[in-house]
Amino acid sequence: MIKNILFDIGSVLVSFQPYDYICDVVNDKKTADKLYKAIFCTKEWQMLDEGTITEDEAFECFSKSCPEYREIIEKIKYDWYRILTPIKGTVDIFHKLKKRGYKAYILSNYHDKAFDMIYNKYDFFKSFDGMVISSRVKLLKPDARIFRRLIDEYHINPEETVYIDDLQSNLDAAEKFGFVTVLFKSPEELDKQLKALNVL
Repeated sequence: MIKNILFDIGSVLVSFQPYDYICDVVNDKKTADKLYKAIFCTKEWQMLDEGTITEDEAFECFSKSCPEYREIIEKIKYDWYRILTPIKGTVDIFHKLKKRGYKAYILSNYHDKAFDMIYNKYDFFKSFDGMVISSRVKLLKPDARIFRRLIDEYHINPEETVYIDDLQSNLDAAEKFGFVTVLFKSPEELDKQLKALNVL
């Protein structure tokens, strides 16, 4: 019997479209491609999720890799958070699940400052029963240790838990613990999948 719903954040609960954002900032595809790769496709960006580097340190690395765009990169440092907006359809499903009595949790790879921003800005985060954020525990999905951390901290039975994520590699890791997994594609598809599991 399903008792818990476990959510990822990025591209599940909160939108994250960095390439579209970069294109909007520079309005030039060649420059956008370079900046996107120099910022969002780097080990430093992953280290921000891991909590092993500060944002100042990361963006200094980005600026050094593209010194000709230092001014734009500095603007992005303070502006990129605006792309982090709730995915309304998923948030609506979350509220339905809570009304049905399910416990709801978060397990997500997320930057510390970015998480603080969305948590303080969007009230629905306060309704979760628990959360494990990568930058806080210095572990990244799909590392098995972050799943164990969640299970142990909140006494969760994976076989009673549906885990929703947009990356199959994370779901594969979760399945080894016995979680029921759902690959997120859209709120509409999620609604159908949860109904098929007799959760909604």
